[in-house]
Amino acid sequence: MELVVTSDLELRALGRQIGLHLAGGMVIILRGELGAGKTTLVQGMAEGLGITERVTSPSFSLIHSYHGRLLTLVHCDFYRLRSPEEAVQIGFLEHLTPENVVLVEWGEAFRELMPSGAKTITIEYDPKGRKIQAEGWVQACLS
Repeated sequence: MELVVTSDLELRALGRQIGLHLAGGMVIILRGELGAGKTTLVQGMAEGLGITERVTSPSFSLIHSYHGRLLTLVHCDFYRLRSPEEAVQIGFLEHLTPENVVLVEWGEAFRELMPSGAKTITIEYDPKGRKIQAEGWVQACLS
């Protein structure tokens, strides 16, 4: 299923809607070009989880954690990593716990590290806005 959003506000609202359905142990790979809106979507998901602190891109620190009411959101950015070993070295695997929701930008290149139930959300530029495509349970959040 896919949906087109026409603004950052709509993208963030969609993220908030998805965030309301997140559960511990979930891993979501976020695909999209630079500037597509992956972090904006994560900001909305964080709001849906009840996180009030400012969510920023982990481009340089690689992993940010935010504590919500019931769960911790772990936001990873693998853009600068060159191998799965680097992801392991920065402690990625330690975040795959039942208490965490893990969102991984640029994670498609590291599929072997992702749990079998990991889902993907893709954000693509479209002449009408941004096209959002999702797998599995995330599809229900788009309707």
